[in-house]
Parts: sequence; C-alpha cells; structure tokens
Amino acid sequence: MSKFKLAFGIHNHQPVGNFDFVFEQAHQQAYLPFLELVNKHKNFRMSLHQSGILWNWQKEHHSEYLKLVSQMVESGQLEIMSGGFYEPILPAIPERDMAGQIELLTKYIGKNFETTPKGLWLTERVWEPHLPEILSNCGIQYVPVDDAHFIYAGLEKSQLTGPFVTESNGDTVTLLPIQQRLRYLIPFGTIDELFAELREQANINPDGLAVYADDGEKFGVWPETYKHCYEDGWLESFFTEVEKNSDWHAHGKALDQRLRALRDAA
Repeated sequence: MSKFKLAFGIHNHQPVGNFDFVFEQAHQQAYLPFLELVNKHKNFRMSLHQSGILWNWQKEHHSEYLKLVSQMVESGQLEIMSGGFYEPILPAIPERDMAGQIELLTKYIGKNFETTPKGLWLTERVWEPHLPEILSNCGIQYVPVDDAHFIYAGLEKSQLTGPFVTESNGDTVTLLPIQQRLRYLIPFGTIDELFAELREQANINPDGLAVYADDGEKFGVWPETYKHCYEDGWLESFFTEVEKNSDWHAHGKALDQRLRALRDAA
C-alpha cells in the first residue's frame, strides 16, 4: 500500500559570544519543550542539528538535555545531523577548514551520543556545486537544501517528490528539497491548512516525499510562538494529527530514515 512520506528536521543554533540569558531563554522556551513533546509521541521520528557552540553550552548548563537526546537516539526516535562546529557558511571558508569544521562536530556527536551522523545542515542553507566532494569525503551522505535551488535549475515544484543525487569530481551526495510551503505552514498555518496541503500532495504522488527542515527557534523564541506552540497547543495538535492520519501517510520520520526507505524501495 502506498504511503506519503513526511521527513522532519530541526536546526538549533546560538552564535559565539551570545549572552547566557539568550541561550537560557532559547533552551527553556524552544529547544527543551520541543524535544520533550516529541518524546511523548513515540511514533514520531525526526532529525536534529545543533551547532557545537550550543551543544557545549547545554552540556555545561543543562546536561539533562543531552541525556534526553541520547535516550531518543538510542530508541531510534531521533537522528542527529552534523555540520560546521562553529556554524560557518561552508562555501565561504577554505576547503581544509570546511572539512575540519565538519569533522569536529561529527566527532563530538560520536563521542557524546555514540552515533555517526550521515546528514549535514548547511548554515543559512547556502549551497555551491563543489560541495559534494568535500561532504562525501567527510562521510556525509545527504543534505537538506531549499527547494528554490531546484526551481532555479529548471525543475517544477511538482517534480520535487523525492531525493536527488548530485556530484563533484565523481563524489556524490543526496539532496533533499525542503518545501518552502511547509516552512510557512509549520507552525504558522492552521492544522487543517497544513494537512490539506499534505493530503493534496499525497493525492498527486501517493509514494511521494515532503521534506520539512527549519530553525528550531520558531517553536518558542520567535515573537508569540511560545504561546502559539505550547500554551495554545499547536505542536501537540500537529503531532497528534500526524499519528491520526497514519492510514494515508507515514509518521514523521528522520531525514536519514526516509532516505534509506526510498533507496530500499528503488
């Protein structure tokens, strides 16, 4: 039976030198409550990227958060993505530094969570054609990127229903197109609007894939979003609705899980 797939990823980051109270506010209003809520919905799986700066701050000030992440990784509910440790715009720095930044965060994740990341978060989602060679050599297999890159290359939105493979000097990486429409609907549209969009996509492509990946700060730190997401229950309603609609689409999945499933079906 065909099922429409929803791949879900979140990116969390605070800049070097930011005030402790800013880190603390973001942690208490977005990072922690979001993950705790996901943890209550055991069938919902997702991907998480955090910069090394943020991981280090949380390890020092809220080590219980890392324990929760470890538990969710071990249970298979959470996949961690790599990236540049200090969150540089990768194409803007020398290739040796690019590799060093990625390897530093990948090793940090391996040491603290006993897992090897296969995906990577692009800072500011800046893509350049030469990246596959560097990323592949760092063990990266997939990267979520804005659907705008595909549209500028001449593809139609209706064609962006699965992964795309690109290469540089023979080294390949898989690209997952992040849907702009979903970035606007989650969490700013109504639940009915969001699932009407997903159902419409599923009707057109029953075996299709919708990719959502965006900033975690929009779930509690952006103006009025804490009230909207938690006090008014938007996020709880979203996770519940995903589970209720599992008859026609797969539960939310980590990006790597969706990619592997699609490869196995090919």
